[in-house]
Amino acid sequence: MDDKEYELDPEYLVIADARGAVGLAGIMGGRGTAISDSTRDVLLEAAHFAPDAIAGRARRLGLFTDAAQRFERGVDSSLPAIAIERATALLLEIVGGEPVRCS
Repeated sequence: MDDKEYELDPEYLVIADARGAVGLAGIMGGRGTAISDSTRDVLLEAAHFAPDAIAGRARRLGLFTDAAQRFERGVDSSLPAIAIERATALLLEIVGGEPVRCS
């Protein structure tokens, strides 16, 4: 994640690919999925997590993130669709590229 390893209990949700966890759902993305100067392809993900699925988990790990605070308080479940469209528009405006819809 952030160059540290965390021991998780089964209550934690993770975002994963075929190789394993790449982030803690609603808390923090992993370093392996970070954008750098050499990044050429970007996959945007927008998600919604119920407060009960996130509450207290970041604090137990000593992590204090904006994402965890937002999801713990509750976020409008319609916002991820709006946010991903806006983020896509900004990326295209600033750096160009070809958008592709994944499902």
